[in-house]
Amino acid sequence: MLGFKIRGDPLAGFRAMKKDVWEKLELKSNDFLIETEMNIKAIEKGFKVGEISIPILPRSGGLLKSKLVKSFDQWIKIFDYGIAYMKNQKIRNQLITLKNKFLHKYRKIFSWIFILKLNENMEEKLFERAKRFLKEAEDDVKKGFFDLAAFHLEQSLQLLIKSILLRKVGYFSKTHSLEVLKEEIKRVDPKIFKFLESNKSVLINLERAYIGARYLPFEYSRKEVEGMLKFVKKVFEMVEWEE
Repeated sequence: MLGFKIRGDPLAGFRAMKKDVWEKLELKSNDFLIETEMNIKAIEKGFKVGEISIPILPRSGGLLKSKLVKSFDQWIKIFDYGIAYMKNQKIRNQLITLKNKFLHKYRKIFSWIFILKLNENMEEKLFERAKRFLKEAEDDVKKGFFDLAAFHLEQSLQLLIKSILLRKVGYFSKTHSLEVLKEEIKRVDPKIFKFLESNKSVLINLERAYIGARYLPFEYSRKEVEGMLKFVKKVFEMVEWEE
């Protein structure tokens, strides 16, 4: 769209240029937008733009700092910057069309993200609530309330996974499906995903308990619920809650 071909990431932060080119660009941005500003001004001023591939290795550990919530805001800023400063009317119109499609597609997601952003430390709150549901389930098992125990275990696991997603990527889907959440956690915690996937029958029974244990006459044996309890506790043990 900008008039040059980039096979990789046009917003990659690794850049090299001569000092006089840097000065002529007269860059104003001091955040994520600087890559976009650099691309647009380089093309507008007639500079040659090339690409040299660099290796990108998978994370070996630690906590992902970039947040999906911030990325949505930044993409809107990128569109607005391009629309405001692009002199080529044809390209400007293309950017306006892309921005409108983007907003239309993600309108519902935006409203959900806004709710998440209003709640500070929400991941810690969900994690603590998950632990309380686990405690309730343990008490239910002692009292012989196996249907309630199944429901509380489903709630515990659901909130635990959501807290992990919120902690690591800043977002989780507006869903109560453990299957959906399992697929989402695959990209941020493969170890937990593999455990959930290898115990799919337990996961399915827990998901069914969300409705069945509350509104339908589903019954659970002590053995079934104790298996669910052991399963959820194992997921808690696998969580690396880093500061």
